[in-house]
Amino acid sequence: MLFVPRDVTGTLSQETNVPVYLQDWLTAIAARGGNTRKTVVTENGEPLGSLTISLDRNALGMKQAYNLPWARTCGLSIPEGINEERRADITRRLIGQLPNNVSFFLTLADEFDFRLFLEEGFKPVSEANYVIPPVPLPALHASLSKMTKRHIKQAQRDLVVSTTTPDSFIEIYATDLARRRRKPYAPLDIARDILSEGQRQGQARIFTAKRRDTGEIDAAIACLWDNARYYYWMTTRRLQTSGQTLRPVRMARSDYMTGWARNAAFATQSNAKRSSSRSSATFASRSSS
Repeated sequence: MLFVPRDVTGTLSQETNVPVYLQDWLTAIAARGGNTRKTVVTENGEPLGSLTISLDRNALGMKQAYNLPWARTCGLSIPEGINEERRADITRRLIGQLPNNVSFFLTLADEFDFRLFLEEGFKPVSEANYVIPPVPLPALHASLSKMTKRHIKQAQRDLVVSTTTPDSFIEIYATDLARRRRKPYAPLDIARDILSEGQRQGQARIFTAKRRDTGEIDAAIACLWDNARYYYWMTTRRLQTSGQTLRPVRMARSDYMTGWARNAAFATQSNAKRSSSRSSATFASRSSS
């Protein structure tokens, strides 16, 4: 059994100000999933910036564009060090090259880009997003509800938090989906490769909640991080029988938050419902004309 160390540490990315979902290693893997399109702005034959999106068709056959598979946000790839005026010009030129016969649904990572997309005709949509600010461990524990604390305490008697490999995590994820008669929205092999490369880059970790008696995995969480945020990325749990609660997921989630709290290098952004604050994501859309 692979145990998770209580002091979770991570490697800072070489792409200092780039969100993990926009880093080259992740976008290169995500772009392999399905039909993608890369729009590039060049000057004197040299690339200045690019935007890679995923293209699809809805049930009516209409073209639609989204973030890359398994990437929670998207954005422009523009070299660091370019001033704001120059970046705005590159962004507008990129937007101008986007096809007009496609409806776009993009969750943008950067507020500056978001405002420029709105100026170019995109419409804003608020999306709930949950954030846990970096706080000392005692304060984090105190912020949990009484019910959550009770569930965690009960789960600790029956479960142990450990880790597993990307292959095993995706296998568990696929099995849990199949038991619910559901299908993934994007290829699972892409998610597996992102996890594998993320671990190699020192920017990914898997947590599992295993039963002490049988060794079965009741729940699992996969996290990614960059130099600014720690992301609650993927989660799965075994189909519960009548009368069971969600304690395994809460225990695994609690351990991931505990590890994060002891690593002051990262702020945390999470989709967990029991977070201490909430913000709106910058989501922009444009219908085809």
